[in-house]
Amino acid sequence: MKTLLKSFAIVLLFFISTFFDLKAQPVPLPENVTSFLNQHFSGAFITFFSRNTFDYSYNLELSNGFETDFYRDGDWKEIDGQGTVIPQSIIETLPVDLKDYLGQNYKDKKVMTLFQNYKKEIIVTLDDKTELTFDRYGKFISIGKEKD
Repeated sequence: MKTLLKSFAIVLLFFISTFFDLKAQPVPLPENVTSFLNQHFSGAFITFFSRNTFDYSYNLELSNGFETDFYRDGDWKEIDGQGTVIPQSIIETLPVDLKDYLGQNYKDKKVMTLFQNYKKEIIVTLDDKTELTFDRYGKFISIGKEKD
């Protein structure tokens, strides 16, 4: 009886460990997500990962406090510094008209979040909670205030 019980316990442990090993396997990120992270957040690592089963987007939290969301094709959806300024290297990737508008009208303000609305609009939130909306080409559309 003890032998049967030990055998059952060993088999049960094997199945449990196999189950947890399978669940721990990371989902591979699209190459452009990995490149984006390496280029703009080279010193940070992923502390949290989830994949939305509705639209297959990726949500990542990084060790430097940033939260980043990516569409399933790997293009960024949202970048939130959680109180930290968005890296200049990311700002440099934005459309020229958008960067020019920020430079001309908000040169003393810092970009805190970026949101790309299905690649139709880009919403920029500044350190004073001002929200600026641009079309995907960087043309200014509207201004508002972030809601608390």
